[in-house]
Parts: sequence; C-alpha cells; structure tokens
Amino acid sequence: MLSDLIFNFKFFLNKNFKLRIIFLFINHIINIFLDIVSVASIPALLVFFLNKNDIQVEVDFINNIVNYVMDFVQSKSTFLLVLLIFIFFTIKTVLKITYFAYFTKFGLDLSVNISGKVLKKKLNNTYLNYLQSNYSNFLNLMTTITDDFVQNNFLITYNIIISFVTLLFYFIFLLAINPITTVSIILLSLISFMTYYFLTKKKFISFGKHKLILVESTLSKIKDIFNSYKEIKIYGVKNFFYERFINVKKAWATNKLKFAIISNLPKLLLELGLLIIIFIILAVSFKLELKISYIAVNIAAFSIAALRIFPVVIVLLRNVSKINYSKKAQVILINELNKKICNNDQKKNINFKKMISLEKVSFGYNEEKTILKNIDFTINKGSFIGIRGESGQGKSTLVNIIMGILNPTRGKVLIDGMDISISTNSYLKLISYIPQKVTIIDDTIKNNLLFGNQLIKINDQEIINVLNKVKLENIITNHKKKLDTIIGETTIRASEGEIQRLGIARALLQNREILILDEITSSLDEKNEKNIMNIIKNLSKDSTIIMISHKNTTLEYCDEIYSLSDKQLIKKKLI
Repeated sequence: MLSDLIFNFKFFLNKNFKLRIIFLFINHIINIFLDIVSVASIPALLVFFLNKNDIQVEVDFINNIVNYVMDFVQSKSTFLLVLLIFIFFTIKTVLKITYFAYFTKFGLDLSVNISGKVLKKKLNNTYLNYLQSNYSNFLNLMTTITDDFVQNNFLITYNIIISFVTLLFYFIFLLAINPITTVSIILLSLISFMTYYFLTKKKFISFGKHKLILVESTLSKIKDIFNSYKEIKIYGVKNFFYERFINVKKAWATNKLKFAIISNLPKLLLELGLLIIIFIILAVSFKLELKISYIAVNIAAFSIAALRIFPVVIVLLRNVSKINYSKKAQVILINELNKKICNNDQKKNINFKKMISLEKVSFGYNEEKTILKNIDFTINKGSFIGIRGESGQGKSTLVNIIMGILNPTRGKVLIDGMDISISTNSYLKLISYIPQKVTIIDDTIKNNLLFGNQLIKINDQEIINVLNKVKLENIITNHKKKLDTIIGETTIRASEGEIQRLGIARALLQNREILILDEITSSLDEKNEKNIMNIIKNLSKDSTIIMISHKNTTLEYCDEIYSLSDKQLIKKKLI
C-alpha cells in the first residue's frame, strides 16, 4: 500500500498537487494531536471528580493535566477555564471542517486533472486507434474508471496511511496508560486485520474487475436502446432489450451486494470488539490488583479512545477492501497514460499550389484484409472530383488517407511533391470536411458553426452572410437570441436538410482550400439533395472538392468521376 501511494504520488501528481497533499498530511497530524489532548483530558477530569482529596494515580501525564487544571482553577476564574475549553474545541472543529473541505476539493480537482490528461491522450491518438476503440469503453474510461481510481484508490491509499498514523498516536497514548492491555489490543487487532486482509484480497480484486466489465456492459446496453429506439417500437421487441439491460443490472447489483456485505463485516462486529476490549481491561486490572479508581480511569480512557479508534479501524478495513476493489481502474489508467503517442510531425508549412497525388497506396487493417491496393491518383487544384463505390468498398478509407488522418500501409500521399506525413497538422489546416452525419453539439448556433476553432476571426454579420448563402437564414430569424440560440439533441431540433446545411456553413467558415464531402446527400430527399448540390457547385469555383457518393444524381455535378471497385480506383467517363 505504501509503495502504491509513493508510485501514485510520483506518477499522477504534478508539483501543485504534491504540495497540496503534503499540506493535508500536516493538517491531519495537528488534528490528531488535538484529538489526543481532548481524549486525555476526559479521564483526567474523571479522576478529579472521583478522588478530590487524593488525585495521584499511576498515570503521570494525566496527573499533570489534573494538577494543571487545579492550579488554574485556584488562580483564575472558572468562567475563564470554561471559555478556554470552548475556544480549544472551536479551533479543533474549525480545523476539522477545513481539512474535510480541502481534502474533498483535492479529490475533485485530481479527478478533473486525470480526466483531462486521459482525454488529451485520446485526442492526440491516431485515427486508426479511434477506429479500433469502443464507445462504451471510452465512456467508461472517462467517467467511471477515472472517478473510481481517484475516490477508491488514490484517496483511499492516502487515508489508509493516515489511519495508520492516527492509530500509532493513539496506541502511544494508551501505552502510557496501560502497556499490557494496549499490547494485547494491538496484537488482537493485527491478527484480525491480517486475517481479514488475506481472506478478502482476491475476492475484492475479482469483484472490482467484474464491476468495470458490468458498468461497460450497462453503458453498451443503454446505447443500443437509445440508437435502436425506432426499430424497437416498430418490431415490438421491448421485452428483449428490457431483459438484456435488467440481466446486466442484476449482475451489477449482486456484485455490489457481495462487496457491501464483506466490506461492512468489521463495522457489524464493532460492538463485539468493544466488549472484548473492556473484558481485557478488567481482566488485566484485576490480575494486577489495581485500585477501583485506576480501573475506572483505564476503562474511561480506553472507551473514549475506542470511540475514536474503532471508526478509524473500520474505515481502514473498508478502505483496504476498496483499494483491492478498484485495483483494475488503477492499472487501466496507468496503461492509458503510459501509451506512447507517435508524433513525427516536423511542423513545416504546406502550401497547395498544383496537385495532390497518391502513389502506389495500399491499406489494410490487418494482413488478411486488404481494402485498397496500389492506387495511383491525382487531384488537380480547383477540380471537383467524385468517387463512387458500393458500401464496404473502402471509399471513406480512401478519403481518410487523402485527408492524412489515416496512414497508408504502403505508398504515400504527396501535395506538390511533398509527403504529407512530414507535416500532417499543417496539411490538415488546408482541409474542411463534411461527414455523412453532421455532429450537432448542445450549444449555440454560433459555437456549432465555429466548432471550437479559436483561430477564426469573424463577426456575427459574416456568419449570417454564410447562413444566407446556404439558405439557413430562417434558423436565426425565427428565434429571439439569433446566433446565441441553443441548438442540439436536447433543445431545438433541426431537420436533416438543415443539419446538412449547417455542416456546409461550418466548413465554409473554416475558409480552407480543400473541401471533402462524405456521402452528404445519402439520407436526403430529391429536393434537399438538389438544393445542397447547387450550393456545393457554387463553392467549386474557389475550392478543390472531393466528394464520395453512391448516387449518380449527386455525382453528375462533378468534373471527374472515379469508381472504387475490387481495391482499385478507375476513372469513369462523364455522361
């Protein structure tokens, strides 16, 4: 556990977080000291009230507290003593509240920080890695796994170390009162702790792995229901999807139940443990023939200390359970953050003057499945190129290679004779892309159009002019907030034609030289298709356009048409 904390401290924390956790530790040590002073004062007062005439007992430092109180009472007013006690406990309470608030904020900030690091890794990853990933897995990683690690592993490991430090301070205090009883309790506690730890470790690790699998499966089932809602209603298969979801949730609930029962066993056995401690104190005290007043002091001191120690021990045992339960989350995050991002980009400026050419380009996701083979292809600047092909022939893969987000298995893509892989980021700044399904984010119309591109310096009137150009003026004139109107899945809905035109407007505002269109009319009716293609045709005067489509009515607007079939690209004659 200590090695885990040291590793996590070095691996996950930056300088700021390291200083904050050190501050937390110091704050906790102060809180422990104040706690022990308050615990020690209670048996001292008990001795004072039990034995006013003869207050000397075997515990020297309790005698010192009693003597100090007696001297203070004699020299000062009782009111001042009460006031000082009130101030002491007020300071103690304020420090505890401060510690709790600071500790909670530390955990939340750390969760945000690690989520940000993971997301940056994902966004800097290759497009091929994205294609090979799973949505439910990604969602699980960004939500459940990150929070699970921070709350149930990192902070829990820290709390375990803190718990051991707290117990150490209390045991030193109890050793001063009654060494034999304290040693007996320590041995009993150690045996109980080690037995519980070794009996449950493998179970909790297994529960933790199974939990993450079940959470990911739950997210997958929810996504299936949401994406298939229309088909579910049409085919009347509600029960099938209901059973799939409920079965996973039942397995998740069973997993949580087993964890809850085993991890809460120490808490359920608290009363029995406290009773055993009192019997040990009485047995040792009678064996040593101690005075009744001293036995009362022992029981009071150990009972009060037990009220502080037992919650710590219970939390300690539960935290050990949680660490084993969340071990898989730690492993997944470490693997994600340790992944190497291959970046050979030389940051050279690329200018498009003449042509883009593909030389002997081949691609396959593995050796058995080749999608493209030895393709030679030239796109002249200012041309309007159409690429036709049946579904699954590799049209989108070819365009992804032309855009530079997917590297060919063999061959290369050149722009004016320069390999685009030398400076992919610079090359991508030349490209605007309109997908088959345009993504609308839950944000304003303006932010949907700019799409987070802070480099676009444009005023609202220029945006409105672009919307007029793609015949979307109604989308702002019908709403009071104009460009600040929220549009998205949960707010104002747009038709498929409007969404497609929003995608075109977004691409136009990027003001780039190359425009890539990926099946943008596949889901549109004839009227909307004609409107969209007339807009695109007007753009072809200023841009180089590459369009994928399987529809002849769309491709007739192109200057050149190529057909992708049997892994080859063949030029077709215009009719």
